[in-house]
Amino acid sequence: MTAKTVNKLAVPGATLHYEVTGTGPMLLLIAGGFTDSGVFDAIVGQLAADYTVVAYDPRGNSRSPYDGPAVAEHVDRAADDALALIDEVAGDQPAFVFGSSSGAVTGLVPSGSIQLAWTRPSGAAEAQQERCITTS
Repeated sequence: MTAKTVNKLAVPGATLHYEVTGTGPMLLLIAGGFTDSGVFDAIVGQLAADYTVVAYDPRGNSRSPYDGPAVAEHVDRAADDALALIDEVAGDQPAFVFGSSSGAVTGLVPSGSIQLAWTRPSGAAEAQQERCITTS
C-alpha cells in the first residue's frame, strides 16, 4: 500500500481531518452519519493502487472539530466541505466522489452533486461539470 499522509484543512466553521493515499485520479470518500474516515480503512489500500484516495472526517465528527459551538448540519455545507477538499487535493483536475449513507446524499442530491459539479465560482458550468464524477 502507498504511504498515507494525514492533513488538516481549515474550512469556514471547522477544521477537516483528511488522509491521502495512493496516486492517480482523485477519489473522495465521504463517510455518512456519525462515522469518520475510518469506515473506509478496509478498502483504501485496494483503491490506492489506482486512485489518489482522500478520506475525511466530516465536520463535527472525530478529528474534524468545529471552530466554535456545534451547529445544525446541512447537506449544502457538507458539499462545500467536499468541494474544498477536491480543490485542495485535485486542484483543477477531475475527481471521483463516493459516499456511504448520508455521505452519498452529499454527492447525489442537487445541493450536493450539482453543487460539486456546477456551482464552482470560476469558469463555465460546462467546464465544471467535467471536474467531478459522482458515483454511489
